[in-house]
Amino acid sequence: MQQGPYDPNQPGQRQYQGQQQGPQQWPQQNPPDQYQQYPPQQQPQYQPQQYQQYPPQQYYQPPKKKRNMKLVVAAVAVVAILLIASMAVLFWPDAGDDGSETIGSQGGLLSITSGALDGLRIEVPSGATEDPVNIDITSEEVDDLPGLPEVGSIVSRLITINTDGSDSWNVFKMFDDALMVTLPYDQDLVDDEEAVRFYVYDPVRDHFEPTGFISQDLEANTITFQASTFSQFVAIEVAMSLLEGAGSSLSVDTGFRPATDGWYISNYGSYLESGGLCLGMVSYAKWYYTYQKGTGTGLYEKYREGDLNEWRDDATAIELATRVQMGVQGIWGAMTAEERGNTTTKQTGLSIIHGMLISGEPQLVGLKTRYNNGTWGAGGHAILAYKYDNGRFYMYDPNEPGTDPSSNQQQMPFNYSTGFSRIYESGLNVLHPLQFNVFYHAGAKVFSPLNAYKGLYDKAETGFDDDAVFPDIELTDSTTLVLGETPVDTDADGIR
Repeated sequence: MQQGPYDPNQPGQRQYQGQQQGPQQWPQQNPPDQYQQYPPQQQPQYQPQQYQQYPPQQYYQPPKKKRNMKLVVAAVAVVAILLIASMAVLFWPDAGDDGSETIGSQGGLLSITSGALDGLRIEVPSGATEDPVNIDITSEEVDDLPGLPEVGSIVSRLITINTDGSDSWNVFKMFDDALMVTLPYDQDLVDDEEAVRFYVYDPVRDHFEPTGFISQDLEANTITFQASTFSQFVAIEVAMSLLEGAGSSLSVDTGFRPATDGWYISNYGSYLESGGLCLGMVSYAKWYYTYQKGTGTGLYEKYREGDLNEWRDDATAIELATRVQMGVQGIWGAMTAEERGNTTTKQTGLSIIHGMLISGEPQLVGLKTRYNNGTWGAGGHAILAYKYDNGRFYMYDPNEPGTDPSSNQQQMPFNYSTGFSRIYESGLNVLHPLQFNVFYHAGAKVFSPLNAYKGLYDKAETGFDDDAVFPDIELTDSTTLVLGETPVDTDADGIR
């Protein structure tokens, strides 16, 4: 069963999954009827710099003894057979720029080791797809693309990655797990590699969406990110002089505002997602602002039901946020805490600014907690960066709906020299406060296909009529008269 955003035309309750706690998920069981109770959290001691990756410890190795070479050869042969059986390792060694291979449920590694796409790698984990999926890669030289802002220049080939599977898989063309993708850029076209990031290119809208950022190999001239869907990719460089203005002259504003474009509901979680809905809420808010709002109503005024000053009766909004969360959290959980800590705070902040400059959209930011003893705090949080000005990012936090940009708590100071300079105070949800000191830039479009959001939007417009995933609850008492739709305790027995 596909774990990502599901077909909104298929009614009924989805397989239950709770709030992501790192990569963990709830076991397959009936969902809890109350909020998950977390153990008390140790307050993190903030380390202003992103954590260094220390070299592995050099362990003592005993002197090598002579071995029976026949046994060695036999053992190597057995290991090779096991590796081939468990993972398809596919290479295109002919220096060609195109390739096509099929990956099954065992996963595999697609690697190009020569030619114009030398360094391209796609790592498909086992279980990322139940059925065989064909991955087809082509590329072409491009000097410019429609929609590219003047601040950016193209520094790679336009790389097209198409996927094709069964009819049901092709509805969303989305893997059930995150794939590690490494793409090469052309060093001869680059002035400063620090200012290069990869983007998803949408030729229909002439639009660029950041892929997010895991790491950069300056020797191999490659950038690595995670994705579960594919399309066209291109590397873009922004003038380093512009990025160096971070903290002084640089200012960029996407136009998003929490009190207009964020949710009215708070991130308390729901019946099916008791740990929180942060990722679903910010992912949908970004999609709605970019693709659906136009000149229409902002998300803040959508799905307001019953008492307009009360969010707890906004059933459609809560179900919508829950269903988006259920669709994207499995992919999000595949990005381990170690991978989120691979970059420096400077790299992360520049990547977020880079994304706002090229796409003109708010950027998805992930938050984690790491303590001085090296351990990682349970869970994480997701917010949106929508503006950078006066040396600080302005954030939409679903734990704090409707905030004004002037709210200091939702600001994150950042400059080119030192990176982020303070922790971010929020929580796993509204009820579980936590301080975060590890920040990472995540791509939205590479994790969720646009038609998944559109399908859920269409269903929400009808209030999920005949398509709800929440159970119907009816409160009854044989001696109580029903007044309207809410039972009233008319006989004073304490039972409705």
